[in-house]
Amino acid sequence: MSLFQKTLLVFGVLLGLLVAHLAAPTVQAQAMGPLCDDRKDMLTALDGKFDEKPVSLGLAGNGTVVEVLISENGSWTIIMTSTNGVSCLMATGEHWRELPKQKAELAL
Repeated sequence: MSLFQKTLLVFGVLLGLLVAHLAAPTVQAQAMGPLCDDRKDMLTALDGKFDEKPVSLGLAGNGTVVEVLISENGSWTIIMTSTNGVSCLMATGEHWRELPKQKAELAL
């Protein structure tokens, strides 16, 4: 199995866990393993370990809140929090850079 195929397999498993969690929001965070936790605990852990703090958020169509956390050294995390207060990691990475704000243009 190639590295690409292994990466796709791991991504598929993680995506499956996330979909299962969002489809059944009553699942306890402990049953999901380290990918999900109480929002307050997750924010505390991300701040303590990576010095990441929330910088933006939005409401997804399914009622969950999506947040972007970044640190001054460029690490970043995207979490999604369901209505029961459980947050799940969506993505993490390095080298986050802010782009200059641009005026939004509406297409009529």
